[in-house]
Amino acid sequence: MGKRGEYSPPNGKAGKIDVKALFSDPGIAWPKRAHWWHYVEENENFGLWILNLSAGSPTTAIERGRVLARFLDLNDWVLDDLMENVRADQPGFERRLELFARGLESQGYKKGYINNYFKSIRSWLRYNDIELKRRIKLTHSETKREKVPNPDDVALILRDASPRQAVCVSCVAYGGLRTEVLGQPEVYDGLKLGALPDLDVESLEFRNVPAVVFVDRSLSKIRLPYRTFLPEQACNIITKYLSIRRNKFGEELDAESPLVSVEEGWIGKGFRKASGNRHVRSKTISQDIRTAIGGFGKWRPYDLRHYFLTWLNLAVARGACSEGYRIYWAGQSTKTADVYDLYKDDIPSAIVDEMRDQYLQAQEHLLPKKTKSDEERLRMQALMDYANLQGWPHDKIRRLKEVMTRPVNFDEGLRTFRRLEEKLGRSK
Repeated sequence: MGKRGEYSPPNGKAGKIDVKALFSDPGIAWPKRAHWWHYVEENENFGLWILNLSAGSPTTAIERGRVLARFLDLNDWVLDDLMENVRADQPGFERRLELFARGLESQGYKKGYINNYFKSIRSWLRYNDIELKRRIKLTHSETKREKVPNPDDVALILRDASPRQAVCVSCVAYGGLRTEVLGQPEVYDGLKLGALPDLDVESLEFRNVPAVVFVDRSLSKIRLPYRTFLPEQACNIITKYLSIRRNKFGEELDAESPLVSVEEGWIGKGFRKASGNRHVRSKTISQDIRTAIGGFGKWRPYDLRHYFLTWLNLAVARGACSEGYRIYWAGQSTKTADVYDLYKDDIPSAIVDEMRDQYLQAQEHLLPKKTKSDEERLRMQALMDYANLQGWPHDKIRRLKEVMTRPVNFDEGLRTFRRLEEKLGRSK
C-alpha cells in the first residue's frame, strides 16, 4: 500500500502495459492469423485503436482494421506512409481518397462497400487527432433482390431441415431475430435458454404460446432490450432440438445454455475444452440457414427476416397487429407512441399479454394456411355458443369470433377462449 496521495496499481505493479496481451480474451475470435494482424503486433497505437473500437463492438473493430489494411495494400502503403501523406498534405490526401472512391464506382462497387473504406480511414485518423474535411458523395446504387419467400416456402424449408437448422430458420422467419442475436459475429455468445421465460427447462415444455423471446441489450443491434414471440410450430421445433441435446448427448441444460449449440464433436476442442463455451458464431447460424434453404430458392439468410417484416406488414394492413409492435418485435428503433416505453428490461405483464394476443392474430400471415375440418368447426361453434350463453361482453364475443373465423385449429381457438375467460374473471 503506498503512502497517502500515492497511487498503487491493483496488481501491485507499475509499468508498461503489454497491448498484445490485451487480445487474449478467448471469448472473442480475434483474427490473429489474418494478413493484417501484424499491424496490431507491431504498432501499439493501432492495437489500442482496435481495442477502443471493440469496447463498443468487436465486430466493428475487426471490420475497421481489416478494411483499413486493405486500403493500405491497394495503395502499396504501410501505416506510417498513410500518416505522412495526411500530415504533409491533407487536401491532397482527401483528393486522392475521392479519386480512389470514383475508381471503385467505375468498377461497379456498391455505395456501402466504398463507404466502409471511408468509415475505417476516418476512424483511424480521428483516433490520431486528424479530422478529414472533404465530404465525398457517392451515387446511389440499386440492388436487385430476390423476392421474399411465402409461408409455404418457409414450411418446405423447415420440412427438410436438421433440428438445429430448423431452430435457426424458425427463429429468424417467425420471430424476426437477426442471426447475430442467435450467435454473435466475433464473440462466442448469443441467445440463451433463459431468454425464453415461457420455457420450463426441466420439462422442456412451453407454459405459454406464442412464447416470449427476450433479447438483451448486449445482443441487440439498437443496444436496447426488446421482445418478440415464437408460434407453437417454432416452440415444438425448439423442444425437439433441446430433447436431442439432453437425451442423446447428455447435455445438462439450464438458463445459461445457448439456444443454438455447437455440434457435439467440437465440445472438447480448442478453447471450448477449458471454457465449456457452446455458443456458435453468426456465420455458423447463416450457414445452417443456407444449407436448409438449399435448392428451394436463391434466398439469403437475411431474406427470412425480410419475410417476417414483409408478411407482418400485411397483418398490420388487415388490423391484426399495430405497426409499432411490428417494429418492436423486429428489434428496430422507433418513437412510435404505442412502443416508445417498451425498450426496457422489465415491462408490465399486462402489456406482454396484449402483445401476445396481437402476435397470435398476426401469426396467421406467417404460417401456412390451414383448412378446418367439419368437426373442428362444430367444436369452435360450441365455444361461441357457450360464450353467448355466459353473457360475455360484446367486445370479447367479437374478439373470439375473429379468431374462430381464421384458419386456426381448435387447440389455438381454445387457448384464445381460455385467455379471454381468464381476463373476464380478473375484471369481476
